[in-house]
Amino acid sequence: MTTDNVFHEPVAKSGPLAAFSPFAPDTLQNPYPFFAALREHAPVQLMPKVGYYTVARYDDIVSVAMDTDSFSSNLVSILIAGPDGPTVFDAPSENGGIVDVLAIQDPPAHGPQRKLTHSAITSRFVRTLEAQIRTLASDLLDASLSGAPGSTRDVEWMDAYSKQLPMTVALDLVGFPAEDWSDVKTWCDHAVALLAGTSTPEELREHAAGSAGLFRYVRDHVNEARSAPPRDDLTGTLLQSAGDGEESLTDDEIVSIIAQILIAGNDSSASLMGNSLLRLVGNPALEKQLRSTPERITDFIEEVLRLEPPFHGHFRQTKVDAVVAGVKLEKGSRLMLLWGSGNRDHRQFPDPDALDLDRPNKQNHLAFGYGIHHCLGASIARLEARITFEELFRRTASMEAAHTEVRYVPSMFVRTPERVPVRFKLA
Repeated sequence: MTTDNVFHEPVAKSGPLAAFSPFAPDTLQNPYPFFAALREHAPVQLMPKVGYYTVARYDDIVSVAMDTDSFSSNLVSILIAGPDGPTVFDAPSENGGIVDVLAIQDPPAHGPQRKLTHSAITSRFVRTLEAQIRTLASDLLDASLSGAPGSTRDVEWMDAYSKQLPMTVALDLVGFPAEDWSDVKTWCDHAVALLAGTSTPEELREHAAGSAGLFRYVRDHVNEARSAPPRDDLTGTLLQSAGDGEESLTDDEIVSIIAQILIAGNDSSASLMGNSLLRLVGNPALEKQLRSTPERITDFIEEVLRLEPPFHGHFRQTKVDAVVAGVKLEKGSRLMLLWGSGNRDHRQFPDPDALDLDRPNKQNHLAFGYGIHHCLGASIARLEARITFEELFRRTASMEAAHTEVRYVPSMFVRTPERVPVRFKLA
């Protein structure tokens, strides 16, 4: 993905927002000063020549997320980069059997989809995953951190660990072969990149082809599962719902739900574990505190989710004329709810840029969305992260960054570190 041709026009010609170009490389690498300016000076702001509004304050984001009568979650358009500015590409109504589900579906269709998917990912089920995830985490960490106590190991955390563990867990959840994780990860990355807002038309075609590969893979495995005995996994649960009943799912819905679970489960957890480690290697005092009181790891994870949510935000479109923060929006207006901005709104979180393990409302963050579209896999992502750092602390005595520069995937949609090189001292 490149940002060489990304349009760099400021949000405004004068005033506090004139310093910010939302698609400029510097803004994509560190969007938080831009988000802060939006919160203070333009809580609902029309992006220049793009045609969508950003919603930056916590209360406004929550209000829109809860109002499914006025705001649709359907994916209606994609931004393409170009030398003269981003171009809005309307999503085709017919897309090879790919349909809007879960995070990008509206009531009433959303209800049966979420109910059936949730029935396979209950809190009780998630608790049964702990031993499996711990075994996988141990195997991956042992492969990278073997050696005598006191010796050091240089590890590129994203490739060695963060990309593989969540993808493998997600594949097991849907009952697909764990050994396919690398190919599926590549396809999922292409699907996420479709919404980056930084892709050229050529790159967009490449991402579309990769995304199509994911859906073909899922459809093949769903067809295979349909002809086999009933299975005790998410695919089996969804297939049991197929039919002509009021709450039954179509084949396209089943395939699209499984693909979305793989995409979201992969990217959310990989981003969380990458950003969590970045926070630790830059803060020896925090690292020491968590090593001595590992029960605070869960508090640490919540604060990382608030400060560095895996997704900057998600999109909405007005179904009717609406007003948000005093701004009139005509029917058909496109919006982006900025989770990453709402999470640092001082009206909700005092001293919002600080990582505070004792923050009383730390779980009120928007990292997994809000309302009926709250991420179904949030508890799995939290479990993966907690186990990861429990096992990592057992194997290491200390850690430090292998270099100072941190680069994120250039995207207006996700907050994923490209690389996290770390030097570990073994315990």
